[in-house]
Amino acid sequence: MIGWRYDFWDIVDTISELAKPYKNVEAILKNVLTVSVSLHCQ
Repeated sequence: MIGWRYDFWDIVDTISELAKPYKNVEAILKNVLTVSVSLHCQ
């Protein structure tokens, strides 16, 4: 179980390392989605 947990966090770390270049894109997309949702709600 402990070994599995460490493997899981290794995978999470790897994914977050790979995702770093896309973080800004993700943030922009989230902002756009939030704005469009709030516009629809009005």
